[in-house]
Amino acid sequence: MTRQLNAEVFDSCIAVLVGVSLTYSLFAMIPLLSSGAWHDRLKNSLLIVELVELKPPVPPVRKQVEKIQPVVKKIPIPQKKIVVKPQEKLAQPVEEKIVEPVETRKEVQVQEQETVETAGVFESTEPEPEGIPVQEPLPVPVPFFKLTATPRFLHRETPVFPESMKLLGRSASVKVEALIDDTGMVRKVTILKSAGEIFDQAAIEAFLKSTFIPGKVDGNNVAVLYRTHVNFRLK
Repeated sequence: MTRQLNAEVFDSCIAVLVGVSLTYSLFAMIPLLSSGAWHDRLKNSLLIVELVELKPPVPPVRKQVEKIQPVVKKIPIPQKKIVVKPQEKLAQPVEEKIVEPVETRKEVQVQEQETVETAGVFESTEPEPEGIPVQEPLPVPVPFFKLTATPRFLHRETPVFPESMKLLGRSASVKVEALIDDTGMVRKVTILKSAGEIFDQAAIEAFLKSTFIPGKVDGNNVAVLYRTHVNFRLK
């Protein structure tokens, strides 16, 4: 408000001064107005004054720029399905029990425990191919409780102690099951408790070379299953 008032006073003072100056000049130049030369001189020396109103500067208008926030798009991440494969069960190996030798001599002692037990039918049902002799079917063993006489050794083949196991000083016990027919011949040998392939094979070979007095039912010879242990011991 004060600034505007001062500007108006300043303009008024300038107007008064200009008016006084013009009035004085006119009165001083009246005697010379009749002269044409003065008229030309006055025309050339005339000062033209223009009054210009000073306006206060207008402050620049600042434009408010709105900040544009970037739009973040959320991209869904596909979840992978985890497939759990069942673990395969591994068969546990059968540990062979090794009995330390008692002595280092080369003599072999074979102990056999005679037991007679029943089992299923061992007869083969597969047809034999042409051109090959047909083997006799295995006999059906008689249940133990029906026996009136158990089988006995007629010829007992002594098992051969494996030389490689003898050098290593190892002993073993093999449980076998022999199918004895009504003539006392060993038709089949099965390993029930293994002591290793070498000991097992020695026990099987010994039983296949042995002969028996067959078991009986009311005086009649019958087929039976005979179980025993073959012990390999160093003395």
